[in-house]
Amino acid sequence: HLRRVGASTQDGVDGSCVRRALAQLCRGLQALHGAGKVHRDIKPENVLVTSAERVVILDFGLVANVSSEQTSDLGAVGTYVYMAPEQGAGQAVTEKADWYSVGVLLYEVLSGRTPFAGPGLKVLMRKQTEEPPPPRQFNSAIPDDLNALCVDLLRTDPEARPSAREIFRRLNVDLDAEDALFQATA
Repeated sequence: HLRRVGASTQDGVDGSCVRRALAQLCRGLQALHGAGKVHRDIKPENVLVTSAERVVILDFGLVANVSSEQTSDLGAVGTYVYMAPEQGAGQAVTEKADWYSVGVLLYEVLSGRTPFAGPGLKVLMRKQTEEPPPPRQFNSAIPDDLNALCVDLLRTDPEARPSAREIFRRLNVDLDAEDALFQATA
């Protein structure tokens, strides 16, 4: 699982390992979003890290079309600890909801805990009005850039969260070079 990726080293969090895994996860989600879909259930059990350090997204059972309308007549779907505030409120879910879930995963990898804990309804309510404390509050060894990215991914307002391109820029991933390499090997 992704939780192993950020395992502390003697000097703190292995930031380079976390950045590599995060970039792969974001690349997979970017492909899904490019197809007009949103995963809606990004959580540790649905993100596998292979022994070759390849990140694989699993369980597409809740995938839906990106929409500007309410996502379900059944209310919120997904895993409450990892779902975005707008998802928990049964509002429109866009790719920004998946980025929030990535922020929860990153928070857990960096700090060893989730941003909010407690009964499901209480967590969902807190997400509507509160932004969690920075993960660095629980682990002073977290690199500045990863702490800041995590905080921004967990913004209550979906429009305040970074886009895929911004996430890659902050991880120092050159998308144009990656695309050229992919096309050359395809």
